[in-house]
Amino acid sequence: VLQWEVLFYLFVGAAGMYKLIRTFTINPATALVTAISYMCCGFITDCVSMIPWITSAAYLPFAFLFFYRLLRKPELKTALKFSIALSLLFTAGYPSFFIYSLYGMLAGFIVWMIQNRKTEQRFKPRLLYLVTAGFASLLICGPAILSWMDFFS
Repeated sequence: VLQWEVLFYLFVGAAGMYKLIRTFTINPATALVTAISYMCCGFITDCVSMIPWITSAAYLPFAFLFFYRLLRKPELKTALKFSIALSLLFTAGYPSFFIYSLYGMLAGFIVWMIQNRKTEQRFKPRLLYLVTAGFASLLICGPAILSWMDFFS
């Protein structure tokens, strides 16, 4: 069963990478090769014994995909998908992947703000949907956070 779980996460990660690359390129062959490369890369194949790392690698492309879509076209549906991806990354994955991905997304948001500084009215809807996604993610992760509070105190 553990092998099936690992294979499931490998295919989920490949599907997420395929969808992420398809947002940047039109060529599906390039996206397919990138997804297969991601699924078979040295990090994934070397860390098979660390299931939380594989789980994080599976949900990481989805988190960045929905973050990018939220910056490009803010919608409630995308914000909810982003919150689910963040929640899965937080609860099922390794904590450092979640923390480093938040740092990367913060840096990406700052770069996006600098590039689009002349159109200030575009910041408010994106920031509103990012806050909404963060709040929804906290609600989803609430039971896990509450159960970890005993451990941290």
